[in-house]
Order: sequence, then C-alpha cells, then structure tokens
Amino acid sequence: MNRISELPLSSLWENEGSKNNVNILLINSPIRLDAKPNCMPYGLATIAAVLRDAGYEVDSYDINALRPSKDTIIETLKKNVGTLSVFQV
Repeated sequence: MNRISELPLSSLWENEGSKNNVNILLINSPIRLDAKPNCMPYGLATIAAVLRDAGYEVDSYDINALRPSKDTIIETLKKNVGTLSVFQV
C-alpha cells in the first residue's frame, strides 16, 4: 500500500455509531529546521474541521511549531497509541 486511497480505513466509519470511538491525531511534521515556523498548517486545520463536523474526535500535534525533542515526540505518540495518526509532509 503506497497511497492513502489504498488504506483500509473505510471500516472506521462504516456505521454512524463508530465515529465517536475513533480518535484522530493530525501531525504537522518539521520542515526547514534552520528557519523559525511562520505559518499555520492550514491543510491540517481544514481536515480537522471537516472531521470534527462529521463527529470524530480530533487533536493535532504541530511538531514544526513546537520543535520538541525526539524523546518528547516519542512520549507524545506513546500517549496516543490506538489513535489514528495522520502526518502532513
């Protein structure tokens, strides 16, 4: 599976009752590490709004803006085990 469209995610939202049991973490990965972050991840914000409107619980982790250590990233991801994570690259 190389493309998102090939991922077997449809089972997550086949029936309306399952939406409330799906937690989604949207992750903005770091880019241009030599420059300060200067723009909001509008793509992820749009996706989050659509998912929330559809009844999903959505959180975001902006690694680019926060610039946490690798240990902090790992700890944060461990806390979200079982959450569907989507990375923006």
